Amino acid sequence: MSNIWEAPYAVVDVETTGSDPKENRITEIACVKVIDGEIADEYSSLINPHQFIPPFISRMTGITNEMAYNAPEPLGVLKEINSIISIPNTIFTAHNVNFDWNFVRYSLYRHKMNAPIVDMLCTLKLARKLVGRGYKKNVGDLARYFGIGMSNRHRALGDARATAMILLELLDIVSHEHSIDTIEELLVFQNKRIQNHMLSKKSYSRVESKLSSLPSGPGVYYFLNKNRNIIYVGKAKCLKDRIRSYFNDSSVASRKIAELVNNIYDITWETTSNELSALILESKEIKRIKPMYNSAGKRNRKFPFIKISNSDKYPTLEISYDLNDSDAEFFGPIKGPAFVEEILKEIDKNYKVRVCGGGFSHSQGGNPCLYYFIEKCKAPCTGEVSADEYKFELDKVRFYLSGFSGGILKRLEEKMRQYSDNFEFENAALIKTSIDELKRLFDNKSELPSSVNNSNILLIMPEDERSKTVSLYLIKYGKLMDFVTVGRKADLSNVNKIVSSLFFNGQPGVKAFSADDITEMRIVSSWIHRNEDSATFLYPDGEKEESFIAGLERQIRNFTF
Repeated sequence: MSNIWEAPYAVVDVETTGSDPKENRITEIACVKVIDGEIADEYSSLINPHQFIPPFISRMTGITNEMAYNAPEPLGVLKEINSIISIPNTIFTAHNVNFDWNFVRYSLYRHKMNAPIVDMLCTLKLARKLVGRGYKKNVGDLARYFGIGMSNRHRALGDARATAMILLELLDIVSHEHSIDTIEELLVFQNKRIQNHMLSKKSYSRVESKLSSLPSGPGVYYFLNKNRNIIYVGKAKCLKDRIRSYFNDSSVASRKIAELVNNIYDITWETTSNELSALILESKEIKRIKPMYNSAGKRNRKFPFIKISNSDKYPTLEISYDLNDSDAEFFGPIKGPAFVEEILKEIDKNYKVRVCGGGFSHSQGGNPCLYYFIEKCKAPCTGEVSADEYKFELDKVRFYLSGFSGGILKRLEEKMRQYSDNFEFENAALIKTSIDELKRLFDNKSELPSSVNNSNILLIMPEDERSKTVSLYLIKYGKLMDFVTVGRKADLSNVNKIVSSLFFNGQPGVKAFSADDITEMRIVSSWIHRNEDSATFLYPDGEKEESFIAGLERQIRNFTF
């Protein structure tokens, strides 16, 4: 049975000329792919509906008849969408899923394409079961409820992005509050009649004074029982709103939450400077305390890395779950061993790095194996390849693993187009998945190849447009090391000192990482990906200190002046 966090979701939204999928047509469609609990890729396009768009729909969506007239023809767009949703085990997901699915299905039929047999998940149904009765359940209101930034409302991509983020929030709730772990359970749950469980009024009266003094910022909160034992740990972007939400209704659909709330006798909290710090602290506290009402959920999963061992003169590549080898480089964390195997296959096809295990004698005149004769290995075992020549080939692999795959991606894209032209959509979809994952996983926006051991990033994120403040996230070796808020016309000397001491201290990279380090890397990596559209990325690796700091000051001034 598939875990809800590992399943691939195709989150779809359509804009149309009306509400009848038989009579009306799609004017715009978007699909956001969610894999391994993260947004992995997205696709969107206007479509020429060859049908008049009523004025009230144009006013709502901003899609005019002129835009539609110049939009792509349906066939090409529908081929692309069909290739995405036809990937095996993909869950077709939408807000009011029957509406979007029926428009996609009838559109495919009109163009003589068979709609794939898919499982369907409705975020509207889930929201009605998981979000309190006092909140509206449309996409815009749910985005506000979960603190999700949203742009281009009533346009397909804007709504699909928001729905994908809402899906992740709902998966977190259904996992922790209803102990649902598999797709099969989730698909049944969305259509299941839920019995409400009463909340005791005494629980509210016991903590009423605490509820009135809650801060509005991010942080981690703790629920305690009558014996002063911590029974639940959670994180929040806004502590006041999140904690109060437990006491807003007289009943809840989750038996687990009803039991939790009825056993709350006290509340404590710890504020953090930002949401990312709250995520990291929550993970650490759950592992440390192991509260009875916290589900391990996705946070305790192990993620593999690709390891290049430098202890050998002619290193090989392998899968590793530990980062405690001081003579190795690690690339990841990666979503699962199956995907690591695919990456290693691509490397094996395109680079001449040895695949044989163990050491060997590098003597002249050794007998090469089959891989040499089919030009898959430089055969260092023969002694005819120098360590520098082999290192050059390995450096190309490092560039590939850092997102600079060049020819490989082009060859994969060409193969995908060939399959698509031959109407082999399932094969095309499988290749497209590999392309999308490779781009997302290893795209660090840098011009230098880097492993986890040498991964340093500084993120600049605007916080308040009116007060012209920005936040700086200083990430070293995949971990959040420092956080600074900079206001309008602030003195940057202290910021420069922090940056210099962290990134330009002359100390070598980390040689080993603990299990907690790996967990934090995964949290940081996921958070960066969710916020990459609103952040500016700077990379100190390979830069001179003076030029990097000068560039940082220019970026900060651009935001704060």
